[in-house]
Amino acid sequence: MRAIADFDDLASYRRFIDEIISRNNAHNAKHIQAERPALRALPGQRTCDHEETVVTVTSSCGLTLRKVFYTAPSRLIGHRLRVRL
Repeated sequence: MRAIADFDDLASYRRFIDEIISRNNAHNAKHIQAERPALRALPGQRTCDHEETVVTVTSSCGLTLRKVFYTAPSRLIGHRLRVRL
């Protein structure tokens, strides 16, 4: 394995990295081309990747969510919070 100190300048190091990446990409190109016909277009907008629920902060500065007790700042006692999981 070569270290950055083994190169004369930053440009030499970048050429070395580009060569390695090009080799890896060329090796994987066959696999990518084989998979390309099965690929579908990406959705027009981002999907929802979280679950949202509303919880109330108790007088003990905490809230329970999915049977787990979490603490919250005391200024939030009695407030309802929207939590995203």
